[in-house]
Amino acid sequence: MYYYTNEKRKKEDLCNICGKYKRLTWDHVPPKCCNNHYPIKTNPWTNGMPQESKYAKKYQNGIRFRSLCEECNNKILGANFDIILEEFSNQIIQKMNNSSSIVKIPIKVNRLCRAICGHILATKNYYDNESLIDKELRKYVLDEKELPPKGMSLLYWVYPYSTIIIMRDFCACSIYNKYEFPKGMLSIVNSFPCAYIISTEKEECGLFDLFNVCSSDIDEVVELSVNCRSCYFPNSKHLRPFEWPCNISDEKDGAAFVLGVKKNIDDSKIAVHSLESVNKIIEKNNISKKW
Repeated sequence: MYYYTNEKRKKEDLCNICGKYKRLTWDHVPPKCCNNHYPIKTNPWTNGMPQESKYAKKYQNGIRFRSLCEECNNKILGANFDIILEEFSNQIIQKMNNSSSIVKIPIKVNRLCRAICGHILATKNYYDNESLIDKELRKYVLDEKELPPKGMSLLYWVYPYSTIIIMRDFCACSIYNKYEFPKGMLSIVNSFPCAYIISTEKEECGLFDLFNVCSSDIDEVVELSVNCRSCYFPNSKHLRPFEWPCNISDEKDGAAFVLGVKKNIDDSKIAVHSLESVNKIIEKNNISKKW
């Protein structure tokens, strides 16, 4: 069995976004404003769902990675982009309570995408100078006039679960070929109320690609069409599993074969909120009982 290991990083190292050697700060992934500041239990993804054991890591205020300098964490992401990610998350929750179909959400999509990409960059416990994906995402996050990386997609789906799944740089394919999976190299952050997938391919597998509506105008507002039923596989009544698209199981609905780099798999997380935390999230967001 693969047990939890201490993944602490040096206090001074290369920042995962700007690449400069600085004192590193802790970045919440997803950010605290998106319900990631409550007690949570987590394991490396290879250990599966954390249970009450000595191997499960307990965080008192959400999942964090010591990987970003203060400027990138608090000024670039926190001050410029995270407020839009919070707004998008809050609007999705409100729409989920009132509708089960497609709804419209006006949002500054170019800031939203940079928030997502920035936090995904933070989810490695080392500075990856070899990954072409990371190099493209860094350039995109740091330059507000830069267009999204060519050939890549940023997909999202409504996520009605109390778990958080984080994984970088892996490939997945369906075992039973019943449902379509995203193609290419994938990186994901699954967390209520929305899961995000960065892919090196443009095939959308029934999901909306945020990169398709981006522009060089950082403050452009785009009215996004959000499918509140995107938590289901297309044209079915089957929910996407909480760990989709990296789920390995015996279930014929959505089971996948996953391949990735070992050190990135080691940094990957699977976490679950405590019942107390779930109740706080429900109360804070006035979430309908049907969810």
